[in-house]
Amino acid sequence: MSTIRGIAVLYVVAVLVITGISSWILGFRMQRRMKRVLGRGAANEEELTSLTAWMRVEQEEERGRGGKLS
Repeated sequence: MSTIRGIAVLYVVAVLVITGISSWILGFRMQRRMKRVLGRGAANEEELTSLTAWMRVEQEEERGRGGKLS
């Protein structure tokens, strides 16, 4: 029984580590995308997760492609 519990704990720790690394990489990529499109990075974590900021990014990307939003 303790071996099963140990394996379960190991899996939970592995999932947490993978999730943490993935979210860090995703945050870095999103900041880079915002900086490339808007010419500046996110001022803080709140702006990085703001729907308004990402709508601005989408509009600028669409404008750069010469299309229009649907």
